[in-house]
Amino acid sequence: MIIVEPIINCVADSYRIQGVEILGQRKVAPISEARILTLYLIQRYIRRGPAYAAYRLGVSKQAAIYAYTRARDLMEIDTQFRQRVKDIESQIDKRVALEFERIA
Repeated sequence: MIIVEPIINCVADSYRIQGVEILGQRKVAPISEARILTLYLIQRYIRRGPAYAAYRLGVSKQAAIYAYTRARDLMEIDTQFRQRVKDIESQIDKRVALEFERIA
């Protein structure tokens, strides 16, 4: 089972911010976009829905639903965003694989 921390860390690395900034309340553009992407990826990887993603990031369920919808829309229209998501997903997969190797 994948946990949330690798997702937060991979997104933070991609945006060159600290993971704690994603968990914060600031609404500066890069942090806000990183938070939207993190909520989207949590829902995709964990598959527990917006309530769980909202709980893990300390936002409302409505914010998690908005983030998922917004990220999904951006995936369709913004090629840079889509490429960033693919790159982050690749990093998440590598980190999780390394973690499983370490445990085994």
